[in-house]
Amino acid sequence: TRRRGINFTNVSKQKGKNKTKSLPWDIENFSVTYAFTELFKHNLTTKWSYNRQYNGGLTYNYQQTLKPIEPFKNSKAKILESPWLALVKGFNFTPMPSQFNFSTNVTRSYIEILSRDITSPVDDYTRPQYNKTFNMSRVYAMRWDITKNIKADFNANNDGRVLEPYEKTYKEYAANDRKAVQDRFLGGGLTTAYRQTSNLNVTIPLNKIPILDFITSTTYKYTTSYQWQHKPFATPEVGNTINNNQQQTINTAFNMTSLYNKIPYFKRVNLGINNKKDDSPKKPKDDKNKDGKGKAIKDPKAKNDKDTTKPKDPPQIFEYVARLIMTLKQASFTFNQTQGTTLPGFQDSTSVLGMDGRTHNGVFPSFAPGPGFVFGQQQTQIDPNGNPHLINEMESKNLLVQRNNFSTPYAHTYMRTYSFQAKVEPFKNFKI
Repeated sequence: TRRRGINFTNVSKQKGKNKTKSLPWDIENFSVTYAFTELFKHNLTTKWSYNRQYNGGLTYNYQQTLKPIEPFKNSKAKILESPWLALVKGFNFTPMPSQFNFSTNVTRSYIEILSRDITSPVDDYTRPQYNKTFNMSRVYAMRWDITKNIKADFNANNDGRVLEPYEKTYKEYAANDRKAVQDRFLGGGLTTAYRQTSNLNVTIPLNKIPILDFITSTTYKYTTSYQWQHKPFATPEVGNTINNNQQQTINTAFNMTSLYNKIPYFKRVNLGINNKKDDSPKKPKDDKNKDGKGKAIKDPKAKNDKDTTKPKDPPQIFEYVARLIMTLKQASFTFNQTQGTTLPGFQDSTSVLGMDGRTHNGVFPSFAPGPGFVFGQQQTQIDPNGNPHLINEMESKNLLVQRNNFSTPYAHTYMRTYSFQAKVEPFKNFKI
């Protein structure tokens, strides 16, 4: 047994001490990986056994914190001082993405075994056995904070395979076979699977509008995924499979106390200052009805106006009614909708964002299944014959497999949910 190997992992140039700003074309954004291992064996039953593993990778990573441009932030125009124009004054944007990532990894495995013929003393009929895999994978990632309230990100993975001739080593390839392998390698290999996800997050600043400041937060999220799966190599006649998913979510939260406080009486009730005390200065007592010693002289004409009946306190009743009206203190609402489509028997390949962007015999690229499908668009229309509009469109472009015994079904899923949460206080210090 003999082992040998070499390994370089994430070889890159580091930034200098005085360099703080990162630019997209900096060499420091790149890193390289290479590894090779070999295991050789031979024994009584094995004439030789080679197991060679090759691994190479190239990574590009750019990430920079970008300050958004705010054209009206320092404006001294009086009209922009109005709270009703807070959205205009706070307008901002970022001209370019803040993060780019790309990596490609090449993995090649070569195993060759020749067994000894220990049964026949004359003729040796054993032949070398080969097991070869040559895979390539690519990963893409991007993040863009378009504004402070609008943020998008995108991730994609592409798995490929470089096909090689059977039962031959690379040194034994004919010239045309070597050229074919090189072309397949430089072309990224034959794509076997493609996956991508994208997210769009939007925060709607409704609380900056004075009349809507009781809406503490409103967010919208749009998430999509797309997958392209290569047809089985054993049964290529069934075609490829594509599917997409789309999810939309809206979250809203309300602070109802802020809404109630817009009514002055309700605000006084919430602050506990509804029954005001008389803080006016007291008038000095009149001494004209007192004798020389300071004792009060009873006026025989004066009437006893003291009312022994206890008066009602209407403001206290109104406070109970107000608190009953203001029972709802906080509330939140969530809406979620998920849809998906699975389409088997798809004949086109993938090269650009999961679409076919290559020309065939001079024909303009089809870019099937289209940007809409790739980014989650759902076609739910049905023709009078009960066939989905998407299938009719694909068939008109000759993009679907035509077989009478095709049994894998087209599928569309749909789900919608609503949820509501509330915090109520029907009585003081009694919360639900």
